Amino acid sequence: MPITSASIARQLNAPERIITDTFELELGAGHVIAQAEYLFTRIDEKKIDEWRAKFSGAPGEADAKDSKPKKVKKSKKDKANPATSAVSS
Repeated sequence: MPITSASIARQLNAPERIITDTFELELGAGHVIAQAEYLFTRIDEKKIDEWRAKFSGAPGEADAKDSKPKKVKKSKKDKANPATSAVSS
């Protein structure tokens, strides 16, 4: 999100920095922060429904799939020899 990081740097009135392994406080006492602005735009309720219909399955479909595990049918061979049912080829 390069645009977001540029916006944060602009709002902090500071140059963009690379995060290092050690904490370094770059803003000193008396540093003046610029005008605050939104980092992201609000998603319109109409767009949520539109995007859900376009990019996902039916509402609740994913929840239904995850909540009920699928049953695996065992073949006659697996029923006869349980040791082989754990190993699939």
